[in-house]
Amino acid sequence: MHRAVERKTAVSGRRLSIRGSLLYLIFYRLVKYIVDSILPSRHKIDLPNISCFSDRIVYNNAMTSIQNVAEYYDELYPVTAEQKDFYARIGKNYPAPVRFLQIGCGTGSLEHVLVKDGADVTGIEVSKDLIEIATLRRRTQLMPIRFFQLSTLDMKRFLGKNFYNVISCLNSRIAFIKDKTLLKNFFSDCKALLSEGGTLVLHLYNFSTVLKSGTTALPCRSSIRVKLSSSISAGKDDRFFLNQTLETGNGTILPVMQNEELYPLVKDEIILFAREASFTDFSFYGSYGMDEFNEADNELVCLIR
Repeated sequence: MHRAVERKTAVSGRRLSIRGSLLYLIFYRLVKYIVDSILPSRHKIDLPNISCFSDRIVYNNAMTSIQNVAEYYDELYPVTAEQKDFYARIGKNYPAPVRFLQIGCGTGSLEHVLVKDGADVTGIEVSKDLIEIATLRRRTQLMPIRFFQLSTLDMKRFLGKNFYNVISCLNSRIAFIKDKTLLKNFFSDCKALLSEGGTLVLHLYNFSTVLKSGTTALPCRSSIRVKLSSSISAGKDDRFFLNQTLETGNGTILPVMQNEELYPLVKDEIILFAREASFTDFSFYGSYGMDEFNEADNELVCLIR
Protein backbone atom coordinates (compact mmCIF):
# COMPACT_ATOMS: atom_id res chain seq x y z
CA MET A 1 0.00 0.00 0.00
CA HIS A 2 2.76 2.38 0.96
CA ARG A 3 4.69 1.61 -2.24
CA ALA A 4 1.62 2.36 -4.34
CA VAL A 5 1.21 5.71 -2.62
CA GLU A 6 4.89 6.52 -3.19
CA ARG A 7 4.64 5.73 -6.90
CA LYS A 8 1.55 7.90 -7.21
CA THR A 9 3.31 10.73 -5.42
CA ALA A 10 6.34 10.50 -7.73
CA VAL A 11 4.25 10.53 -10.91
CA SER A 12 2.21 13.50 -9.67
CA GLY A 13 5.35 15.58 -9.72
CA ARG A 14 6.30 15.69 -6.08
CA ARG A 15 9.80 14.88 -4.94
CA LEU A 16 11.18 12.15 -7.19
CA SER A 17 14.03 9.94 -6.19
CA ILE A 18 17.01 9.86 -8.53
CA ARG A 19 16.01 6.44 -9.79
CA GLY A 20 12.42 7.56 -10.25
CA SER A 21 13.54 10.64 -12.17
CA LEU A 22 15.56 8.58 -14.60
CA LEU A 23 12.73 6.10 -15.20
CA TYR A 24 10.37 9.02 -15.67
CA LEU A 25 12.70 10.52 -18.29
CA ILE A 26 13.04 7.24 -20.18
CA PHE A 27 9.26 6.75 -20.21
CA TYR A 28 8.56 10.22 -21.57
CA ARG A 29 11.28 9.99 -24.18
CA LEU A 30 9.55 6.83 -25.42
CA VAL A 31 6.19 8.58 -25.51
CA LYS A 32 7.69 11.55 -27.34
CA TYR A 33 9.33 9.31 -29.91
CA ILE A 34 6.06 7.54 -30.63
CA VAL A 35 3.99 10.72 -30.84
CA ASP A 36 6.58 12.64 -32.88
CA SER A 37 6.60 9.78 -35.37
CA ILE A 38 2.87 10.30 -35.89
CA LEU A 39 2.34 14.07 -35.60
CA PRO A 40 3.75 16.77 -37.90
CA SER A 41 6.75 18.64 -36.48
CA ARG A 42 4.68 21.73 -35.66
CA HIS A 43 2.59 19.63 -33.26
CA LYS A 44 5.43 18.00 -31.41
CA ILE A 45 4.90 17.43 -27.74
CA ASP A 46 7.58 18.49 -25.32
CA LEU A 47 9.20 16.69 -22.46
CA PRO A 48 8.87 18.00 -18.92
CA ASN A 49 11.96 19.44 -17.31
CA ILE A 50 13.61 16.62 -15.36
CA SER A 51 16.76 16.80 -13.32
CA CYS A 52 19.20 13.96 -13.87
CA PHE A 53 22.12 13.78 -11.49
CA SER A 54 25.26 11.72 -11.81
CA ASP A 55 27.38 10.33 -9.01
CA ARG A 56 30.33 10.78 -11.40
CA ILE A 57 30.08 14.52 -11.96
CA VAL A 58 33.55 16.02 -12.13
CA TYR A 59 33.50 19.33 -13.96
CA ASN A 60 29.90 20.27 -13.22
CA ASN A 61 30.46 21.30 -9.62
CA ALA A 62 31.97 24.52 -10.90
CA MET A 63 28.84 25.51 -12.74
CA THR A 64 26.59 25.04 -9.73
CA SER A 65 28.34 27.92 -7.96
CA ILE A 66 27.06 30.68 -10.24
CA GLN A 67 23.91 31.72 -8.36
CA ASN A 68 25.17 35.29 -8.14
CA VAL A 69 25.39 35.66 -11.91
CA ALA A 70 22.08 33.99 -12.86
CA GLU A 71 20.07 37.21 -12.67
CA TYR A 72 22.47 38.98 -15.03
CA TYR A 73 23.27 36.07 -17.36
CA ASP A 74 21.42 37.40 -20.41
CA GLU A 75 23.11 40.78 -20.05
CA LEU A 76 26.59 39.28 -19.77
CA TYR A 77 26.09 36.65 -22.49
CA PRO A 78 23.75 38.33 -24.99
CA VAL A 79 22.75 36.74 -28.26
CA THR A 80 24.51 38.79 -30.93
CA ALA A 81 23.67 39.39 -34.57
CA GLU A 82 26.89 37.54 -35.46
CA GLN A 83 25.70 34.48 -33.52
CA LYS A 84 22.34 34.51 -35.28
CA ASP A 85 23.98 34.73 -38.70
CA PHE A 86 26.50 32.05 -37.73
CA TYR A 87 23.81 29.53 -36.81
CA ALA A 88 21.67 30.48 -39.79
CA ARG A 89 24.60 29.57 -42.07
CA ILE A 90 25.13 26.25 -40.34
CA GLY A 91 21.43 25.43 -40.40
CA LYS A 92 21.27 25.75 -44.18
CA ASN A 93 23.25 22.48 -44.41
CA TYR A 94 20.40 20.43 -42.92
CA PRO A 95 16.71 19.82 -43.64
CA ALA A 96 14.14 21.60 -41.50
CA PRO A 97 13.60 21.44 -38.64
CA VAL A 98 17.31 21.50 -37.79
CA ARG A 99 17.86 19.54 -34.57
CA PHE A 100 20.13 21.34 -32.10
CA LEU A 101 21.65 20.13 -28.86
CA GLN A 102 22.99 23.00 -26.76
CA ILE A 103 25.43 21.91 -24.03
CA GLY A 104 25.59 24.48 -21.23
CA CYS A 105 22.50 26.30 -22.49
CA GLY A 106 22.46 28.82 -19.63
CA THR A 107 19.16 30.69 -19.50
CA GLY A 108 18.09 29.47 -22.93
CA SER A 109 18.19 32.82 -24.74
CA LEU A 110 20.03 31.52 -27.82
CA GLU A 111 17.94 28.37 -27.83
CA HIS A 112 14.72 30.37 -28.08
CA VAL A 113 16.16 32.37 -30.96
CA LEU A 114 16.86 29.10 -32.78
CA VAL A 115 13.31 27.87 -32.14
CA LYS A 116 11.86 31.08 -33.57
CA ASP A 117 13.83 30.35 -36.72
CA GLY A 118 12.14 26.94 -37.00
CA ALA A 119 14.65 24.67 -35.25
CA ASP A 120 14.01 21.82 -32.82
CA VAL A 121 16.16 22.43 -29.73
CA THR A 122 17.31 20.49 -26.70
CA GLY A 123 19.28 22.33 -24.02
CA ILE A 124 21.20 20.76 -21.15
CA GLU A 125 22.60 22.64 -18.20
CA VAL A 126 24.06 21.67 -14.82
CA SER A 127 23.12 24.84 -12.96
CA LYS A 128 19.69 24.56 -11.35
CA ASP A 129 19.33 28.35 -11.25
CA LEU A 130 19.99 28.75 -14.97
CA ILE A 131 17.85 25.81 -16.09
CA GLU A 132 14.88 27.16 -14.13
CA ILE A 133 15.14 30.48 -15.96
CA ALA A 134 15.42 28.68 -19.31
CA THR A 135 12.33 26.59 -18.56
CA LEU A 136 10.28 29.65 -17.57
CA ARG A 137 10.93 31.16 -21.02
CA ARG A 138 8.83 28.48 -22.68
CA ARG A 139 5.45 29.88 -23.64
CA THR A 140 3.68 26.60 -24.34
CA GLN A 141 4.36 22.89 -24.01
CA LEU A 142 3.96 22.57 -27.79
CA MET A 143 7.13 24.56 -28.51
CA PRO A 144 9.81 22.26 -29.99
CA ILE A 145 12.24 23.09 -27.20
CA ARG A 146 13.13 21.21 -24.03
CA PHE A 147 15.58 21.70 -21.18
CA PHE A 148 17.20 19.19 -18.83
CA GLN A 149 19.45 19.59 -15.83
CA LEU A 150 21.89 17.04 -17.16
CA SER A 151 25.62 16.41 -17.10
CA THR A 152 27.65 15.80 -20.24
CA LEU A 153 28.78 12.61 -18.52
CA ASP A 154 25.22 11.33 -18.79
CA MET A 155 24.01 12.86 -22.06
CA LYS A 156 24.86 9.82 -24.18
CA ARG A 157 22.76 7.63 -21.88
CA PHE A 158 19.62 9.73 -22.05
CA LEU A 159 19.66 11.58 -25.37
CA GLY A 160 18.94 10.19 -28.82
CA LYS A 161 21.92 8.76 -30.67
CA ASN A 162 22.54 9.82 -34.28
CA PHE A 163 19.77 12.38 -33.83
CA TYR A 164 21.18 15.92 -33.65
CA ASN A 165 22.33 17.90 -36.67
CA VAL A 166 24.27 20.42 -34.61
CA ILE A 167 25.75 20.13 -31.11
CA SER A 168 27.12 23.30 -29.48
CA CYS A 169 29.21 23.87 -26.37
CA LEU A 170 29.80 27.61 -25.96
CA ASN A 171 31.36 30.16 -23.60
CA SER A 172 34.33 27.91 -22.68
CA ARG A 173 32.09 25.38 -20.94
CA ILE A 174 34.19 22.57 -22.38
CA ALA A 175 37.14 23.82 -20.30
CA PHE A 176 35.42 22.62 -17.12
CA ILE A 177 35.86 19.04 -18.26
CA LYS A 178 39.24 19.06 -16.59
CA ASP A 179 40.25 15.44 -17.16
CA LYS A 180 41.81 14.33 -20.46
CA THR A 181 40.00 11.01 -20.44
CA LEU A 182 36.66 12.72 -19.91
CA LEU A 183 37.47 15.20 -22.65
CA LYS A 184 38.10 12.35 -25.07
CA ASN A 185 34.82 10.79 -23.97
CA PHE A 186 33.07 14.11 -24.59
CA PHE A 187 34.13 14.13 -28.24
CA SER A 188 33.19 10.47 -28.64
CA ASP A 189 29.78 11.04 -27.07
CA CYS A 190 29.11 14.04 -29.31
CA LYS A 191 30.02 11.94 -32.34
CA ALA A 192 27.55 9.26 -31.22
CA LEU A 193 24.76 11.81 -30.73
CA LEU A 194 25.29 13.58 -34.06
CA SER A 195 23.45 12.54 -37.18
CA GLU A 196 25.43 11.65 -40.30
CA GLY A 197 27.19 14.79 -41.48
CA GLY A 198 26.40 16.57 -38.20
CA THR A 199 28.43 19.48 -36.84
CA LEU A 200 30.02 20.03 -33.44
CA VAL A 201 30.42 23.72 -32.56
CA LEU A 202 32.85 24.77 -29.84
CA HIS A 203 33.34 28.32 -28.61
CA LEU A 204 36.04 28.96 -26.05
CA TYR A 205 38.70 31.36 -24.93
CA ASN A 206 41.99 31.11 -26.81
CA PHE A 207 43.85 29.38 -23.99
CA SER A 208 47.14 29.34 -25.88
CA THR A 209 47.70 32.85 -24.53
CA VAL A 210 47.28 31.51 -20.98
CA LEU A 211 49.84 28.78 -21.52
CA LYS A 212 52.36 31.34 -22.73
CA SER A 213 51.87 33.94 -19.99
CA GLY A 214 51.12 31.79 -16.92
CA THR A 215 48.61 34.21 -15.40
CA THR A 216 46.14 36.33 -17.30
CA ALA A 217 43.08 38.47 -16.85
CA LEU A 218 40.43 37.47 -19.35
CA PRO A 219 38.38 40.12 -21.17
CA CYS A 220 35.64 41.50 -18.89
CA ARG A 221 31.98 41.04 -19.65
CA SER A 222 29.82 43.96 -18.63
CA SER A 223 26.39 45.50 -18.90
CA ILE A 224 24.81 48.68 -17.57
CA ARG A 225 24.26 47.00 -14.21
CA VAL A 226 27.22 44.68 -13.64
CA LYS A 227 30.76 43.70 -14.61
CA LEU A 228 32.08 40.13 -14.65
CA SER A 229 35.85 39.89 -14.14
CA SER A 230 37.73 36.65 -14.79
CA SER A 231 41.33 35.57 -14.36
CA ILE A 232 43.23 32.33 -14.85
CA SER A 233 46.29 31.34 -12.89
CA ALA A 234 48.70 28.45 -13.25
CA GLY A 235 49.28 26.08 -10.35
CA LYS A 236 51.47 23.06 -9.78
CA ASP A 237 51.58 20.07 -12.11
CA ASP A 238 50.28 22.05 -15.09
CA ARG A 239 46.95 22.73 -13.40
CA PHE A 240 44.99 25.92 -14.09
CA PHE A 241 42.37 27.71 -12.03
CA LEU A 242 39.61 30.21 -12.78
CA ASN A 243 38.51 33.03 -10.50
CA GLN A 244 35.47 35.18 -11.27
CA THR A 245 33.85 38.08 -9.45
CA LEU A 246 30.75 40.10 -10.19
CA GLU A 247 30.70 43.84 -9.45
CA THR A 248 27.25 45.39 -9.17
CA GLY A 249 26.33 49.01 -9.82
CA ASN A 250 26.62 49.94 -6.15
CA GLY A 251 30.16 48.57 -5.94
CA THR A 252 29.31 45.26 -4.24
CA ILE A 253 31.71 42.46 -5.19
CA LEU A 254 30.14 39.01 -5.38
CA PRO A 255 32.07 35.75 -5.86
CA VAL A 256 31.14 33.62 -8.85
CA MET A 257 33.95 31.08 -9.05
CA GLN A 258 36.90 30.67 -6.73
CA ASN A 259 39.90 28.58 -7.76
CA GLU A 260 37.79 26.36 -10.00
CA GLU A 261 40.07 24.03 -11.90
CA LEU A 262 39.73 23.96 -15.66
CA TYR A 263 41.53 22.46 -18.62
CA PRO A 264 42.95 25.07 -21.05
CA LEU A 265 42.07 23.24 -24.23
CA VAL A 266 43.89 24.52 -27.31
CA LYS A 267 43.47 24.07 -31.04
CA ASP A 268 45.95 21.22 -31.52
CA GLU A 269 44.38 19.17 -28.72
CA ILE A 270 40.90 19.77 -30.11
CA ILE A 271 42.05 18.29 -33.41
CA LEU A 272 43.73 15.37 -31.64
CA PHE A 273 40.74 14.45 -29.45
CA ALA A 274 38.26 14.97 -32.27
CA ARG A 275 40.20 12.76 -34.67
CA GLU A 276 40.29 10.01 -32.07
CA ALA A 277 36.48 10.28 -32.03
CA SER A 278 36.39 9.86 -35.85
CA PHE A 279 35.79 13.50 -36.78
CA THR A 280 37.62 14.37 -39.97
CA ASP A 281 36.88 17.99 -40.92
CA PHE A 282 37.97 21.05 -38.90
CA SER A 283 37.45 24.79 -39.33
CA PHE A 284 38.70 27.42 -36.86
CA TYR A 285 37.67 31.05 -36.58
CA GLY A 286 38.47 34.01 -34.36
CA SER A 287 34.82 35.00 -33.90
CA TYR A 288 31.26 34.12 -34.87
CA GLY A 289 31.85 36.38 -37.87
CA MET A 290 33.97 33.48 -39.16
CA ASP A 291 37.15 35.51 -39.49
CA GLU A 292 40.21 33.33 -39.95
CA PHE A 293 41.68 32.34 -36.59
CA ASN A 294 45.13 33.49 -35.53
CA GLU A 295 47.02 32.96 -32.27
CA ALA A 296 46.46 36.56 -31.15
CA ASP A 297 42.67 36.23 -31.07
CA ASN A 298 40.91 36.17 -27.72
CA GLU A 299 38.33 33.63 -28.85
CA LEU A 300 38.32 30.36 -30.74
CA VAL A 301 35.26 29.15 -32.64
CA CYS A 302 35.47 25.60 -34.00
CA LEU A 303 33.35 23.76 -36.55
CA ILE A 304 34.04 20.03 -36.40
CA ARG A 305 32.49 17.36 -38.61
